[in-house]
Amino acid sequence: MKEQINLKRNYFFKLSYQILSLIVPLITTPYVSRVLGADGIGIYSYTSSIMTYFTMFASLGTLNYGIREIAQCRDDKEQMSNVFWGIELMTACTTLITLAVWFILICLSSKYRTIFLALTPMLIASAADISWLYTGIEKIHYTVIINFICKLAGVAAVFVFVKDKGDLFFYVLIMSAVTCIGNMSMWFFLPKIVTRLRIKEIKIGIHFRETLKYFITSVAISIYTVLDKTMIGLLTHDSLENGYYEQACKLVNIAKPLAFSSVNDIMAPRMSYLFAKDKKEEITERINFSLGVELLLSVGCCFGLISVADIFVPLFFGFEYEPVIPLLRLMSPILIFICISTCFGSHYYVPSGNILDGSKLTIIGSIVNIFVNAPMIILFKANGAVAASLIAEGVIAILYAVSCKSKVKYMGIWRQLYKKLIAGVLMCILCLWIGAVIKCTPILLLLIQVVSGAVFYIMLLTVLKDNSVMLILKMIKSKIGR
Repeated sequence: MKEQINLKRNYFFKLSYQILSLIVPLITTPYVSRVLGADGIGIYSYTSSIMTYFTMFASLGTLNYGIREIAQCRDDKEQMSNVFWGIELMTACTTLITLAVWFILICLSSKYRTIFLALTPMLIASAADISWLYTGIEKIHYTVIINFICKLAGVAAVFVFVKDKGDLFFYVLIMSAVTCIGNMSMWFFLPKIVTRLRIKEIKIGIHFRETLKYFITSVAISIYTVLDKTMIGLLTHDSLENGYYEQACKLVNIAKPLAFSSVNDIMAPRMSYLFAKDKKEEITERINFSLGVELLLSVGCCFGLISVADIFVPLFFGFEYEPVIPLLRLMSPILIFICISTCFGSHYYVPSGNILDGSKLTIIGSIVNIFVNAPMIILFKANGAVAASLIAEGVIAILYAVSCKSKVKYMGIWRQLYKKLIAGVLMCILCLWIGAVIKCTPILLLLIQVVSGAVFYIMLLTVLKDNSVMLILKMIKSKIGR
């Protein structure tokens, strides 16, 4: 019963935070997009992509590694404390080294020096980030409450200090500072969780070796999630292209928590715990359930974005961003590919300790991305970057699905997917028809499309007797019956 209560509580807090994460961009992005313009957004996208490499080196692979290690020893406070301090001291050392290199870059840079300076708090945030501790012990409400407050403060600061295109520095500084303050605030609750630091008992070396395995995956993932932004800036010398690409990515990233990220974040520590206890049947059951639910949401979000792009993009960003419409439609299927790979990664490879095996699959996709990215960006600019990412994510999803089939007796991908694809395509056709036939204000039309599409999607899947929908309905009936 305690296990069920924890999952329900965690899901409630995670859902609340994901809703806030959805609402905040819906409030700030239309304002910032119009104030800073596509050019300003492009500069932010390019410079922050470079910062991502530094934060990646600063934190190594501590997020996933830390969750797994803490989850497996959470019943022993003394051991858990030693693990925590070992990982955190290691992160502090790598962050100091990375900070030194970062300041050298700032001194050598001439074009975006002030923007790079404004991004500096992001590196400090890497060292201060101990969200993996709270996630590992399944007490994510600590991190949710803090980030909730910081996000609201960030929204207020954006509207107060960002007034025109010349305020790009303040916008970047606000984004960095909010993240840094949020991460540092997590330390306030630390005395309740772990014992005091004992230097003699801390072993940094073993954690450094293990996190390198996770770091390899981080590097591979960054190649096709961040490198494209960097390459657009370097190859096109056009901040507008980066601005359009950034906005399309932003909408897809808003959809990710709704589609699969929240489920993966909640289940990751529980899966690590189940692997530690060797509960094979429950592991298989949870993988099947999570995969079905995540595909249900991912397919819905994918075809939903495709169908409303021409209404939503001008309404949300402004008419200056109309080139984002084809980018968004082309990028939307990436939600399905990422859903498959991240589900198997977070539910099997990471919690089972087979992170290197998963990294190999990701590296293959990254190599594909490297070879495809450059020629595609040169020929088609931002559209080429989207196409390259789709190809890379598709390869990775196939590799993960084939590899896990021999390790876990999960329900076949196609059996989980084909009915959802049918419903998604028909939903998309319905929404596009509504957009062409109904004449009303853009906001009202968008609302009609979203509500009609969602209802039609679920109803059609119910008629088709989709496994995921039928299981969810069964759970709801059971709850009502009680």
